[in-house]
Amino acid sequence: MIAEFAVTVVYTQIVVFDPSITQTELEWSEDHIAQGFTWMPGNVAFGAPDHDGSCLLQVDTTEQFQIDPQALWAVCVPFDVASTPLSIGSIFNPQTVSIPAGKYNLVFEALPGSASLDVEYAFVFRLNFIKSDSQKFAIIKQGNMLTTDKVLRKGP
Repeated sequence: MIAEFAVTVVYTQIVVFDPSITQTELEWSEDHIAQGFTWMPGNVAFGAPDHDGSCLLQVDTTEQFQIDPQALWAVCVPFDVASTPLSIGSIFNPQTVSIPAGKYNLVFEALPGSASLDVEYAFVFRLNFIKSDSQKFAIIKQGNMLTTDKVLRKGP
């Protein structure tokens, strides 16, 4: 695990972005909400349900990805890491996380909450950076948060 930290979800989204790129604010259309993400190169926001309490955010890199059987939903977007560290987490208080440069499929998984060390988390969100020369957009698992089983819109 590269990073693991508590996050308070703001505006129902978890963000991943390259702070060295001039960022344009991502906007959410009905299609973006249905598919659970909005994306542009170097900047992605994943939808998270409105809830009370903190969530646990886990970040890792892997060569092979296998969805967690407990995943409530999961989506995949292409993500190029040109510089590091990335900013990951809440829109107002992202953490810096170093990911090796390269081309990735970035998989966002939402899992049920957990309790550890007397801390309860409403959800566990997992970001998996998977090295790949064949980047893709995909709905890996629809679950009940997404209202579509296919990607409706790739860009802003």
